[in-house]
Amino acid sequence: MELRLNIERSKLGIPCLWESGGCRFDDDMGDARIICAHHGFPKKAIFIKRRGELECGEHALIPVDVCDRIITAMFYKDNFFLGISKIVDIEEAQCIIEPCNDETDSFNAAIKEAISPSYFKADKLSAKARLFEAAVRACIKKLYTYHCKEAMYIK
Repeated sequence: MELRLNIERSKLGIPCLWESGGCRFDDDMGDARIICAHHGFPKKAIFIKRRGELECGEHALIPVDVCDRIITAMFYKDNFFLGISKIVDIEEAQCIIEPCNDETDSFNAAIKEAISPSYFKADKLSAKARLFEAAVRACIKKLYTYHCKEAMYIK
């Protein structure tokens, strides 16, 4: 199943996505998006917002390539969602992403066994999913940071 995600272009025409998110409304809901390289390492941001509306907004503009991963997490009260997607193609104004079901299932199984999403055990993860452990932990940290105002997974 392929999905399309709107991208932004830098002044030089480089395709980019925003690292964004945080927790709002007295810890009842939140969302977060982290972008990492295909091997799980953080990427260098082109631009980092330091002024304006920062709470739970866009924090770092990150250039993206085919095969990069987008980690998305959301929660509303007791409901939690984590998804890992792979960029398969980049068009003029959109990128096409596909879910990485193996990695997502591995993390969701480890998170279900944990007391809280923040405390999942890495030894329960598949070898492929372990590449993205640091990025997922950063995404969960961003997700539960009340009125998050900064980027959390950049070089």
